[in-house]
Amino acid sequence: MVEGKRKRYSNPLSFVLFAVGLSSALNYWACTRGGTLEAEAPVSIDAYQWQFIGFMNQWFNVILFCGIPVNALLSYWLYKGKGYNYAEHLMLNGLLRGASLLLFCAFTPLLRWYGDLWFTWIGIYFVVWIGYFAFTYMGFFRTRGIAGALRALLGPVLTILLVNSAMWLLFGIFHFRFFTSF
Repeated sequence: MVEGKRKRYSNPLSFVLFAVGLSSALNYWACTRGGTLEAEAPVSIDAYQWQFIGFMNQWFNVILFCGIPVNALLSYWLYKGKGYNYAEHLMLNGLLRGASLLLFCAFTPLLRWYGDLWFTWIGIYFVVWIGYFAFTYMGFFRTRGIAGALRALLGPVLTILLVNSAMWLLFGIFHFRFFTSF
């Protein structure tokens, strides 16, 4: 109820599901170019990197969902003195992830049309993503100054490091288990 009137808001989980579905479909479109991933490898990307991109493409939606609780846990840890519980951090980070995925959809045509620069475009996206999360954290948690900015940057940076490390580890296990003969 806002000012005595009932307000209807969209379900945050539905928003995240929509954003994950749309970005997953667009990511598949961008990486495969309508065919098989291996057949379309750009010249500047070696076979191992292209297999990793294929792995990411295959598990893209799962990776995105796994990043939300990790990010929520990190923001809960960084801002535990602000009085919000983990469920509220989970909701905030879910909405932020959904919005950042809609931003990713804007980068998707660049991945398709300029595939040779795949890692460059993804790097630019991550910088924008980190900035967006940090800006939102600083506003939501009302932090100021250099210390507040560093704390706001720490959550998304650690999320990227943890989730990407886990992806590389899983890819390494998968790659050596199924693509390498002993």
